[in-house]
Order: sequence, then C-alpha cells, then structure tokens
Amino acid sequence: MSPKSRSHRRLSHRHVRVGMSMMFQEAIGLIFNPLFLGVTLVGNLVVVIAALLFFHFEQGINPAVHSLFDAFYWAITTVTTVGYGDILPLSIGGRLAAMGLMILGTGLFLAYIAMFSNIFIKLELAEIEREVRRIESPDATPPTAEQQ
Repeated sequence: MSPKSRSHRRLSHRHVRVGMSMMFQEAIGLIFNPLFLGVTLVGNLVVVIAALLFFHFEQGINPAVHSLFDAFYWAITTVTTVGYGDILPLSIGGRLAAMGLMILGTGLFLAYIAMFSNIFIKLELAEIEREVRRIESPDATPPTAEQQ
C-alpha cells in the first residue's frame, strides 16, 4: 500500500470517527430539545389515555382484558405496531380508542423520524458548506483525480 493511500485511509477513518462523534453529540442534544421532550410527553400521554379508555370500554366485555396491565400491554403493542393479536377490541369504544392510538401513534412516529433525519441532513449540509468554502477559497488547489 502506498504512503498516499495509507494517509488517505487514515484521513477517511478520522473523518468517519469525527462524523460519528458529531452525530452522537447531535442525538444527545436532540434528547434534551424541548420539541423532542414535548413529542415524547404527548406520545406517553396518548398511550396512557388509550390504555385507560380501552380498559374502560373493554372490561367486563372482553374476556382477554382482566386488569389495567392488560390494557397497557395492548396499548404498547398497538402503538409499537407489534400487535400480537392476543387482545383485540370488541366494543365500539375500544375500537375507537384503537383507531385513535393508531393514527396518533403513526403521527408521533413520523415526528420522531423527522427529528432524527434532521440530524443527518444538518451534518451533511455542514459538510457541503465546508466543501464549498474550501473550493471557493483563493488558495484552493484543484482536486486530484482521486478526490473526484
């Protein structure tokens, strides 16, 4: 392996390490972001309310629902889309609670995806801006064939 390719490999490993470190820092920052905390709080409230509604409508009607634990188990498996199918809503109220949980859960999941995707977009945009500044700088050297 030539010294040039070793140095390029070392540089790319360093680049990956720095990128991963920046991504980790951004993810930690996201966890403490008020928007993220708000979405998490709303998501947890949605699960709790759906479980309570499900229990209210299904107790005494649904032979699979014996306790609040069963209702929370149902709500968590539903919102995470695991949905084992061992507990199903039998009443109209239970089905409405299920529909609300599915719709709101999907929206909250999409909000999480958007927030985490923003990390990757922000880091990629910063990399593009650095590259543009490097190219536009007066002392920029033309890229070699390997860099292109």
